[in-house]
Amino acid sequence: MGPADDTTVSALSVVDRLSAVVPQHPRSFADFQHLARRFDAMQLTEADFFAPQSYGQKLGTQCITKADWLAWIALLYRPYFERAWIVQEVTLARRLVLVCGDRVILWETFATSCFFIMVVPLWMGLLSQEHIRSWLSPGSPEWPRFHRLAEPHGIVTFPLAAAGLAKLRAYSRGLVADDKSQTPTNHALRALLEDYRATVASDPRDKLFAFYALADHSKEPFLHPVATGVMVADYQLRVEAVYIRFARLMLLAYGSLRILKSRELDHVRKLKSLPSWVPDWSVMQFPQPMRETCARWEACGQEKWVPDGRSLDDALLSVQGRRVGTVEQVAMSGMDAPPATLVWGSMFSLLQGVPWQRFVDGRLLGANLAPIDNDDGRLDLESLPTRVEVLARTVARDVLGSQTPAPVDSLCNEFLAFTAEKCVRAIGLGSVRPAKGSAWNVKSWRSRLTGRPAWYEFAEDDRRLKPILEAFESEPGGSRFSFDALWARVEEQCNQVAVSGYAAHSSADPLMKACAQFKRQSELSLSCRVVFRTSGGLLLGTGPANTQPGDEVWVLSGADTPVILRPSSSSHRFLGDAYVYGMMNGQALKQFPTVYNLVLE
Repeated sequence: MGPADDTTVSALSVVDRLSAVVPQHPRSFADFQHLARRFDAMQLTEADFFAPQSYGQKLGTQCITKADWLAWIALLYRPYFERAWIVQEVTLARRLVLVCGDRVILWETFATSCFFIMVVPLWMGLLSQEHIRSWLSPGSPEWPRFHRLAEPHGIVTFPLAAAGLAKLRAYSRGLVADDKSQTPTNHALRALLEDYRATVASDPRDKLFAFYALADHSKEPFLHPVATGVMVADYQLRVEAVYIRFARLMLLAYGSLRILKSRELDHVRKLKSLPSWVPDWSVMQFPQPMRETCARWEACGQEKWVPDGRSLDDALLSVQGRRVGTVEQVAMSGMDAPPATLVWGSMFSLLQGVPWQRFVDGRLLGANLAPIDNDDGRLDLESLPTRVEVLARTVARDVLGSQTPAPVDSLCNEFLAFTAEKCVRAIGLGSVRPAKGSAWNVKSWRSRLTGRPAWYEFAEDDRRLKPILEAFESEPGGSRFSFDALWARVEEQCNQVAVSGYAAHSSADPLMKACAQFKRQSELSLSCRVVFRTSGGLLLGTGPANTQPGDEVWVLSGADTPVILRPSSSSHRFLGDAYVYGMMNGQALKQFPTVYNLVLE
């Protein structure tokens, strides 16, 4: 791993403490699920992460300070874990130890510390580079030792390479005693490439070649007739040729367009000459492909991709699909860390161009999206989602916990708590400030934002909230997401903050627990993605961060999610996968019956 430094002792103490918290070493996916349920029952919160007493009370271990966490993250960011060829070493070695300077660490101990943070995703999110940057400001006590962690590692992320290696060895060999031996379990090549995309190699071709020997040759793509000519480490071929051939083989072997989900953002790509539909495996993928363990999306229904008959080296790809809309407006991206209320205000502003008050799933009314024609009384209108509810479901991919579609009661509770917290933060930064220890009088602030004349000039913090409040104000009668429902939460949180302050309020239950749950899901869904609205305001969705007005939303045959394409004169450029509310389960087949042939450049 390299020489020890002034962070090594602290880092290894965290390894020991975290590994002691995990009762047994997981050896399978079922073991990981059992471990996750164990820590879910502990209800570890964001406040617990920063509270010294929580470590002893809930985990039975010594407090891990901010400096300790930073030292552990620095250990996981060491280049050793990022090498593509190290995956073979970790998988195949009968006995494995890590050496850092003169310190020796058993692999099992190191891996178990990673397992803990992997099954507590809220804490894992707090250790992302986005949060670490907020800890490390020039002049802070930690800055001299850890300032390098504030430098960009490509995109805001957790050091996934080290955590991925720990999981790979556990699944492949089982965490067994040193005197035992076990034949490694081979994995499908597709899974290896998806799970270890974070590794690096001096030669970009090795990002594929390094995994050929590890993969299970009794599974696709090795069974396809052309695989023998493609699945060889041929260093005479250009990098682009290796990647194009491999991408085509995956398309042919699986008969689907799933490989396109591995596409990364344009500005992340290093191999600029690659076709737009071919992933650049030489770099880490951002955004991550959309996956929800409880969701089985089938946007294309049972339609299959029809192979185009082109040669393995052809840079163009022929596909078939349905165009479901054109991007009309895009919300602000959070990638440059703008104020959160500004980002969410831009999302809510998309609702101003939505003509419907309640959304009708295409499976109920065929091609009629809006307005609702309910002359025959077929629909229970109050059961249909409103504009604010559709936005909430869109940014969460209609998932809460392990449930999809998200239960409306839970969704309403968590989204109102989350939005109210945004309002409270803005109020706290604005001009209306309570006397310490007194109830927060928000009536004057509310009256300033509602019932205002058209010429009213909003203060900066008020202006960020304007589209949020207007969206709730425009909710139809009977909506769970009404303005009064939101404002009741705002007043409740404001009064708590006035009495106890933000720090104490952050650990309040169940209000802030609900807020934290929705925040975690939305951060996962919106990482490197933006919310958009299609022409006419008919659909809301999330797409890659480089989505822009004029891009098109398609449901391609053989793709389980919609995609974003950028049209050109005679072809389309592939940008990435998308979540589109109301288009994830085959609705496009009924609403947009015309199938087009198109070419991806």
